[in-house]
Amino acid sequence: MEIPPEKYFNTSNGVALKNIEDLREFIRTCRDEDYVHHVTSERNDFANWIEFVFLDKQLAADLRSRITLEDARKLFSPPPVQNPIPNKEEKEVPISEMKTTSPPENPQKKAQETAVQSPVSNNSQSKFREFTDEELEKFVQFTKREKASNNDDSIAEVKAKIEELKFKIGELWRAQKNPIIPDMLVRRLNSKINYYAITKNNEDFMRIHRLMDEIQEEIDFCAQEMVINVSQEIKERLANSSENTDQHTL
Repeated sequence: MEIPPEKYFNTSNGVALKNIEDLREFIRTCRDEDYVHHVTSERNDFANWIEFVFLDKQLAADLRSRITLEDARKLFSPPPVQNPIPNKEEKEVPISEMKTTSPPENPQKKAQETAVQSPVSNNSQSKFREFTDEELEKFVQFTKREKASNNDDSIAEVKAKIEELKFKIGELWRAQKNPIIPDMLVRRLNSKINYYAITKNNEDFMRIHRLMDEIQEEIDFCAQEMVINVSQEIKERLANSSENTDQHTL
């Protein structure tokens, strides 16, 4: 699958990845520090690129499950070739005892081969047909529509993910948590999506995913916080203070 240059993956050491085969070669030869720049326990830039640009969710899931460079290399390594186990009961036949028989010649097949090998008498049949300007224009317009369609699909998936994040933030508010940080971060996503819709640059697309990963981390952290009832806490402290005062008076 070919993708436009704006969706290439630009690595930390300046390598532009154009397809999955380029990613395979990069993971096979890159240094550990170049790999961990894009992959941590919280995020995986390579998996996001595979899922949202090539729409290969299975490969993206496999990448996310392999955090270390060694495990990622195992994912892209070809399976070992297993040699078939010879059957001990079969006896090897010497070459001298083997009988070779040639199949009967097919006159129809021979006639077809002769026709293919014969030169074309009409020179006009050997030339490629030239496309008209109208046909070329239609092809260009179709290519533009195809790119725009892929871009729209990516934006639609991102917007769906944003709605999911907003729902989680709303649940935290209803649980009397304090998700003010993820709530502020999610408001920045719309401007970044609008910017990406104009530039169609892969690096801008990856910034959106990094920000969404950061928002998810903040949501998870906020969900673990304990709910504190401030008024109840004040009442308990005043009650304790009053009891201590009474004891000193006595």
